Amino acid sequence: MTYEYYKGKNKKSQRNFRCFQGFCAIFCFSLAVISVCCLLSPSCGAKNRGSTLAEVRYYAICMGVYSDYDTALIQAANVRARGGAGYVLEDKGYRVLSAVYPVREDCESVVSKLKPTEERAECYTLRLKSVVLPKEANEKAVHECCELYLATVRALYRESVALDTYIRDETACKLLLKGLLPASRYAHLEGDLVSVKFKAEFTALTNQLNQLALTSVSRYELSAELRYLQLQMLTDFDRLRKSIAA
Repeated sequence: MTYEYYKGKNKKSQRNFRCFQGFCAIFCFSLAVISVCCLLSPSCGAKNRGSTLAEVRYYAICMGVYSDYDTALIQAANVRARGGAGYVLEDKGYRVLSAVYPVREDCESVVSKLKPTEERAECYTLRLKSVVLPKEANEKAVHECCELYLATVRALYRESVALDTYIRDETACKLLLKGLLPASRYAHLEGDLVSVKFKAEFTALTNQLNQLALTSVSRYELSAELRYLQLQMLTDFDRLRKSIAA
């Protein structure tokens, strides 16, 4: 009787021990799976990256899409002759853009007025997708640079409208262009690679604005130049954002 009792107790202990071993094995396996998933997940990878630059959208009047670049250039010249930007953008063909707007409704309103004579006219969305900054980037400086860049685009838009509506003449507009982007606004950018790229972009843009301010053009021609520059800036900004993405 005593032998059977201890024998049964021993078997029970063995079963409990095996259950415990099984539980430990399942727990360890689950923990390993969770760890691997965390390492592979975007949210975990984001810890090694900086903040995100939000998506930006502008709306352009597209005057036609062409498969041949030379044909697009000819059409762009025709658009410029009529006071439009005449900017050629490669996206599923070569698009000829005449103006850009920060608000979709404004773009669609102009397109609706063009439709009776310009059947190809349509509203095209310029979409600058969101990008994640590398961890080493100075996030505060980058966000300030982005705001300064887009503020310059908005200023050029206001000036082109002011020229078109005779609120400002070309002489007054040129004076504004000279002081629109002073070097003091970005001279402090240095150190990390992202800041250096922004500084180079601002330096080139300042030179372009100063050169435009010195050219001898009419109100009509200057308005077209500003429209072109807005589109160029937005496509350059998209390229810059992609180049600094983590």
